[in-house]
Amino acid sequence: MQIATDRQWTYQSCTEFGYFPTTDSNAQPFGHEFPIEFSVQICMDTFGSKFNSKFISGAVDTSNVNYGGRHYTEDRVVFVNGNIDPWHYLSITHKLPQAPVIFIDDLDPPDLTQARKAIGDLIDQWLQ
Repeated sequence: MQIATDRQWTYQSCTEFGYFPTTDSNAQPFGHEFPIEFSVQICMDTFGSKFNSKFISGAVDTSNVNYGGRHYTEDRVVFVNGNIDPWHYLSITHKLPQAPVIFIDDLDPPDLTQARKAIGDLIDQWLQ
């Protein structure tokens, strides 16, 4: 690993997120050079043979149970996502009564400004 923070991110990916960009799908233009097994092998090479696909799957399941996964129930949380951000799939993307979701449709500064205002207004309401 070239960057010191890569190890921490890789550990989280191998033990909590399990979100590995791959070329497994035929609906992409990049060939098939990076299947899911490539990322699993990185986990095993970096942290030991225990970090196989079964371990990763179980770790992700545990993380989702601990933090709610797609069934998040905590309140006073705002989920902010960008529609073109490939990482938004890891977030809550549907509206919840207790935890609003705000999507920024473009990279356009007015959308970002509106999102920040909406977040600020929600936090102000919660603090009253």
